[in-house]
Amino acid sequence: MKIDFMSFLSGIFFFYGLNSLLGAIGIGINLQSFIVPSAFSQFANIIVGVVCILVAYFLVKGGKN
Repeated sequence: MKIDFMSFLSGIFFFYGLNSLLGAIGIGINLQSFIVPSAFSQFANIIVGVVCILVAYFLVKGGKN
């Protein structure tokens, strides 16, 4: 069983992004709570979540424009 590296990477990005979005509503594990100041935490989680999911999407697509 061969694991495609791009799929694996996109899976990590997607999980992290989804977790960030959930963290913004207070459900997910807040992985970057020690990096981002709490005042910006919710807003930053939403941005990080959306960006990570977009990165995952483009990795899955194969980077085709």
